Amino acid sequence: MTRILSFLFLVTALVSCIEAKDSTVAPYGIFIPNAFSPNGDGVNDILKPVFPTSTPPLQSYSFEIYDGDLIQVFNTTDTSKAWDGKSSNGKTLPEATYYFNLNGEYVTGEKYEVSGGIALIRP
Repeated sequence: MTRILSFLFLVTALVSCIEAKDSTVAPYGIFIPNAFSPNGDGVNDILKPVFPTSTPPLQSYSFEIYDGDLIQVFNTTDTSKAWDGKSSNGKTLPEATYYFNLNGEYVTGEKYEVSGGIALIRP
């Protein structure tokens, strides 16, 4: 069984700026922050899904990040790896809204797929 639970609200201004506000609900309470600020201050410098300790073990896992042009800037199949706000070639990315896909399968056979927006903030 696949659970897909995601809500994305887009507001477009007259000047074609897009701001994303999202609330993502994932199976077993997986938490995906909707913003982070990779500025080296030690607070919210990386982004990765947080799996509660009660989550069944994972059989597979994929976490992908895309920019506004839907070009992939980060991907991993390792739950210990996080996105640091840089592209896959190490380039620091600008403040913007990015989009993620998180999917995989628990050892129980239950599949999950979650997607949404993430604000990269450079204070």
